[in-house]
Amino acid sequence: MVTIRADEISNIICECIEQYNREVKIVNTGTVLQVGDAIARIHGLDEVMAGELVEFEEGTIGIALNLESNNVGVVLMGDGLLIQERSSVKEMGRIAQIPVSEAYLGRVVNALAKPIDGRGRGQRELIIGDRQTGKTAVATDTILNQQGQNVICVYVAIGQKASSVAQVVTTLQERGAMEYTIVVAETADSPATLQYLAPYTGAALAEYFMYRERHTLIIYDDLSKQAQAYRQMSLLLRRPPGREAYLGDVFYLHSRLLERDAKLSSSLGEGSMTALPIVETQSGDVSAYIPTNVISITDGQIFLSADLFNSGIRLAINVELEAFAQFASNLNKATQNQLARGQRLREFLKQSQLASLTVAEQIMTIYTGTNGYLDSLEVGQTGKTAVATDTILNQQGQNVICVYVAIGQKASSVAQVVTTLQERGAMEYTIVVAETADSPATLQYLAPYTGAALAEYFMYRERHTLIIYDDLSKQAQAYRQMSLLLRRPPGREAYPGDVFYLHSRLLERAAKLSSSLGEGSMTALPIVETQSGDVSAYIPTNVISITDGQIFLSADLFNSGIRPAINVGISVSRVGSAAQIKAMKQVAGKLKLELAQFAELEAFAQFASDLDKATQNQLARGQRLRELLKQSQSAPLTVAEQIMTIYTGTNGYLDSLEVGQVRKFLVELRTYLKTNKPQFQEIISSTKKFTEEAEALLKEAIQEQMDRFILQEQA
Repeated sequence: MVTIRADEISNIICECIEQYNREVKIVNTGTVLQVGDAIARIHGLDEVMAGELVEFEEGTIGIALNLESNNVGVVLMGDGLLIQERSSVKEMGRIAQIPVSEAYLGRVVNALAKPIDGRGRGQRELIIGDRQTGKTAVATDTILNQQGQNVICVYVAIGQKASSVAQVVTTLQERGAMEYTIVVAETADSPATLQYLAPYTGAALAEYFMYRERHTLIIYDDLSKQAQAYRQMSLLLRRPPGREAYLGDVFYLHSRLLERDAKLSSSLGEGSMTALPIVETQSGDVSAYIPTNVISITDGQIFLSADLFNSGIRLAINVELEAFAQFASNLNKATQNQLARGQRLREFLKQSQLASLTVAEQIMTIYTGTNGYLDSLEVGQTGKTAVATDTILNQQGQNVICVYVAIGQKASSVAQVVTTLQERGAMEYTIVVAETADSPATLQYLAPYTGAALAEYFMYRERHTLIIYDDLSKQAQAYRQMSLLLRRPPGREAYPGDVFYLHSRLLERAAKLSSSLGEGSMTALPIVETQSGDVSAYIPTNVISITDGQIFLSADLFNSGIRPAINVGISVSRVGSAAQIKAMKQVAGKLKLELAQFAELEAFAQFASDLDKATQNQLARGQRLRELLKQSQSAPLTVAEQIMTIYTGTNGYLDSLEVGQVRKFLVELRTYLKTNKPQFQEIISSTKKFTEEAEALLKEAIQEQMDRFILQEQA
């Protein structure tokens, strides 16, 4: 019999008293009265602040926008499908905020600053599909693909057959992958408690390496089995079942696991933990409880199709294309070509097990100052995004950080922009914030502010930043949708009365800091889309009144082949030449005047039969000036090249050429000047002036190239 001494009991009690923490945390909570259309009505949040974040019982975050006498109107940052009436809500005591750092350069993120580009460390990428669709094979290949990458892999097998786990281990051993891999296994015959614990064991092992400045990859194969084990335990404990007999906190089961994945800051050693959770579906039903839960937590998903797998397509990734063709009898040539290309791509995508996952990674790539102002005179397709993209490309080598915010755009359009930036090396100094057309209105509303916060981070670190909002019309529409659902009184064009403040508080963040603050800057290029050229509509007039200048893009000019389709007559700058270097002022001063006079004469000439020689010469000069301003997309010019181009046109050197020869001559002249007169570029770059020496070099180059060009054309 064990003897218990009184002094031991006394010491234990004293130790417990010393360690006891009486800290009381007061949390203001409320109850959901109504939820729908991404709006929730809450009763009881009496102390909530305007714009404060609130957290729902199942994990969804919302923003308190309407503070009424008997309830609070909250907009949801998500679909809110799992929120139930009478469930609890708590205040978070803070407004919406995001992390910022240099690590965001080169990344595509959403409005919550979470990476959505399917690359980088610290993410959660879901592999989902029916039984026997190659999920484990994809996971195994991913581990094999880390060989030589200095990555520690943890493979967690939950509820799998022992033979399947043995096969995975054998494959890893044969390929030398077990040297950097840990396997945590609780097979189908293990107790439910151990299957429930296995993922947390794997996460603890991965975290050990992450906090020792290592990069880790953890694969959970699969979380459906863990959820089933948790359900079994809960039912035996007589906990009240919910949907599909799962316990109400099954979402928390997976969220607390997957939220452990992270990319640590530099102060913590920059280690990382990236997760590849696997979830099994039944008959392809991704709307079931567990799949929808895990999809909402992860940063991207790879769907594996049983139909594709059984037809011999492996990897069986479902990217969907040809379903429409099965029901269409007559297909145009473009559609036929697209289907033919798709069939060849499908053949390319057929990979045997143990092959590299390069293709899957590519599919996941996008799965997944002063204020300027860009505006079109027609609905879309006038080159606004192209102008913005070219502006980013033209910052290469200028030590400028660019932030491109895509609001309500098609995912394919955003992917095209990112691809262009990647191909031209511009993603090295660019951050893309994207909330596409299928994103909740709340996130489309927040996206510009996320971009502004990222740009401000660099501005206050003595950097120059350029931010492009593409476009603010979509943000205004998202805000209108939220406001109407919150039953705020509508105003002009059904927009709420404070829609002007929506944009003014955003654009007023653009600034040039004083020397005491480091002289950083943030320049904004907001884009606004008009309907049928109506610049007097509510949103265009609002943004025009805030910005320092406007570039109007005309659909008529665009469709006539003039690109960029800038309407010089009604574009204006309140800054004027103050933003130009002296060399540009010297040569470009009369360009706009000549183009405006040409536009008037061109309209008059349509009705006049006889024109004097001076008018004919002015029309000819104007046609050539218009031609020299045409520019291919993604082909920006340096300032020196712009000066050379404008000088050549305004001084009559192009008058002797046919209009169709102008662009060819200018391309050859730029090449000739760069090769034979490099001093011209050096003078402009160093002095910022169009000196007599620079002018002499340019005149000499123009004359020499003109002689060569005429001989070539005559030959």
